[in-house]
Amino acid sequence: MTLPMPPGPTSASGGPVDLDLLLQGTGGGGREVLVVDDSAIARTFLAQRLSAYRYQVHLANDGEQALAMCAEQAFDIVFVDVSLGGDNGVDGLRVCQRLKRHPRLPGSVPPAVVVVTGDASASTRVRGALAGCDAYLVKPLLEAEFLAALRAVDARFEWEPARG
Repeated sequence: MTLPMPPGPTSASGGPVDLDLLLQGTGGGGREVLVVDDSAIARTFLAQRLSAYRYQVHLANDGEQALAMCAEQAFDIVFVDVSLGGDNGVDGLRVCQRLKRHPRLPGSVPPAVVVVTGDASASTRVRGALAGCDAYLVKPLLEAEFLAALRAVDARFEWEPARG
């Protein structure tokens, strides 16, 4: 089955962003990023956006897979959906908590964790903060908020508006 492609990034005005005219800079500089979401469409959407900003994107469809991948490879940033379907009990907040408290690779630094959710409630934000997340994004992702989160979790992120 072919999944429909999600819409591209939107500007602050809600209109589409032309990826060719996006911003100029080194972006993610090839740094390793993991996207964890049980929705294939959401994973693809976020992966496309991160790739456009020059990150090397890896994908996981549940919390168990994400933790296993983090045990094998160090990631600079992990984007994780709060609600990861399935019966294994490892939701996005548990992934965040485990990554922050117990880095899997010896000598590794815990990755920055960005919680991504459709739930904008204060209680979910507090739960994310208690789990140790570094940034919080609400779906649907707006470009300005997305860029602000990247700047917050990646000190080397450089991206400026294209002129023209």
